[in-house]
Amino acid sequence: MNKFKFSLIELFAVIIVILILSTLLMPSIKNIRSKAREAICINQLKQIGTLISTYTNDYDGYLPFAYGNNSPNDGRHGRLYGYWTGHLLPYMNFELKSWDKLRNRYDIDTDDIERPSAAVSDENYRNWRLSHDMFFEGGHGPLKLFICPESVNTYEPSRLPFGEYIPRIHQMGSDVGLPSSYTANVYFSNFVLHTSTGRGPTKRLEDVDGRKFLIAEGNRVYSTFNTWGFRTNFNEGGTTRSGVIGQSLFSFMHDESEELWYSDNGNVGWRNHLKLPEAQRFNKLYNPYAGAYRGYRGRGQLTSNQYPGENWENFMTPEVARNKFKIARFYPSETQMASYFGSMHLLTANLSVNKRHITWMYANVNEISQNKR
Repeated sequence: MNKFKFSLIELFAVIIVILILSTLLMPSIKNIRSKAREAICINQLKQIGTLISTYTNDYDGYLPFAYGNNSPNDGRHGRLYGYWTGHLLPYMNFELKSWDKLRNRYDIDTDDIERPSAAVSDENYRNWRLSHDMFFEGGHGPLKLFICPESVNTYEPSRLPFGEYIPRIHQMGSDVGLPSSYTANVYFSNFVLHTSTGRGPTKRLEDVDGRKFLIAEGNRVYSTFNTWGFRTNFNEGGTTRSGVIGQSLFSFMHDESEELWYSDNGNVGWRNHLKLPEAQRFNKLYNPYAGAYRGYRGRGQLTSNQYPGENWENFMTPEVARNKFKIARFYPSETQMASYFGSMHLLTANLSVNKRHITWMYANVNEISQNKR
């Protein structure tokens, strides 16, 4: 009986076919995993909404405090209480020996947060292990609720050129607050309501318009102001000396853009720049493919995830023509710059979760947020 044998050519052909199929399936597998992580984020925001509702029921309707070590609402204090997330921990059956916290500085040599000698012998020293897990392991026990799994897989684009792989999670570099990949709106800060003293309770949940958002995916980023993306007064920030809520730039969690184009800042002088209604009109016309940003002293900047034309003629409006915008920078997907021009999920004051693109948010800023009272 003759035994069937593969020839060398047939074997190579089979291997090539397998490689081709694997290449074709890889994007699909990647997309499935991304969608799964996104679904987890949606579910986490819903759970956070339940915790916030429970907190407000216990404290006369007031939202958790999001700025500083001492809360005027519940009287709790400690470094981990310095952000809204810390005030929800008592509802999670999670006990800590200490509410202290190290300043979470990134160490490029270890690709981790700095670890002092005391934390080498005792990894729970000032909650070093907790912070490490929150930044680099997708969360610490039940506290995974505050970390979107997508944020651990992407890094701050502004630091990548320096060889720093910093996950897009809030509180890196700070010794105050529990790390989180979700950012609170201004209603969690008493600076909105008490700009003269910075003291007093936050806003009551029942007093917030149900269309406005409470929590959004994304990290506050300060180092990229006026450089790569959008900024606004959406989140709790801090205050300037004049008592105005500090502006913050969101870094988004979900984006499918392969490349990104940015404009220059329009004309060199201080005139002929974008006015806020002009930027909002541009965003309403072209979201989610292109957006307009009104920056420092009204300087306009455009962003697109599609080739806009050398003079932005593919997204032309009278304002674009007047300012004579041109392509200034281009970034491929590996730079992760597209994370500044993506979509996020919002937990609104009626405790529903919606997905919105940043351009939609800027076009509807008056409907979903509040700058100051």
